[in-house]
Amino acid sequence: KLELKWQGGDPDSFSLVSYKVMFGSQADSLSLIAEDISDTSLTLKLLMYDTDYFWQIEARDDYDSATTGPLWRFHTIIPDLIFTEPFDSYTVNENPPAIPLYVEEVQADIFVTDQTSWNDQGNSLCFTDSTLGGYCFLATRFESKKRGLIQFYWKVMSQNDYFGVRLYSEIADTTHIGPQVSIRQGKIQYYDQNDIWQTVEQIQTEKWYFVQLLFDCEQQFYNIYLDGKLKISEATWAGSSVANIDQIYFLTFQNRTCKKAFVDEIEFLSDL
Repeated sequence: KLELKWQGGDPDSFSLVSYKVMFGSQADSLSLIAEDISDTSLTLKLLMYDTDYFWQIEARDDYDSATTGPLWRFHTIIPDLIFTEPFDSYTVNENPPAIPLYVEEVQADIFVTDQTSWNDQGNSLCFTDSTLGGYCFLATRFESKKRGLIQFYWKVMSQNDYFGVRLYSEIADTTHIGPQVSIRQGKIQYYDQNDIWQTVEQIQTEKWYFVQLLFDCEQQFYNIYLDGKLKISEATWAGSSVANIDQIYFLTFQNRTCKKAFVDEIEFLSDL
């Protein structure tokens, strides 16, 4: 959490003053994040790592006299890189190695490919699951963290493809599942605490998307960024026992098909 504080008041002691708070990562395009507040502080819950943020206060009294304060700037902390996987060093047309990754395939296939990558250089990982009885997943485990950022590139080749990512805490079951985001019939969606799929955005097939999931287990929510833009703030998850995050799964699903999906450049960053 981060708290913004400012000095307020009015030369006329009998006037009541309220404040607007403008905030954003671009100095020339701030957004209104709070208004008509009487306090001279505001707590921000979850901010992207290694980012410049700008903020400004507008004070207004009972007589509609307004004053805008100076533009302030701060930079958020740079996290540690906990895990990275670009797939570039592995043998093409084979599974990635069992350490530090784990692959399971049932009537489905996972293999390293040099046919496509997010920047047209190196390899990516392909998932194919064309039968309703099939499923597959790639999993890895890392040092547990209470707050962090999982980021990766992914794409699908058909509007009918189902493909997902799940973050877990200690045990890979429904009680310990944290952020869960999927591509479902041309949409990126997340699964919330009420077991309902919520839409993030419609997507195009055959197009790479950069996904960032910024989570905080102490606050029990996460933010979803798509291609560098915040799309969902304070998304919830379904698991009830998520004290930290230490596992990530990319997967296709039984009873769903996936003609082809690709993942590239997976990274996990954290400061806590």
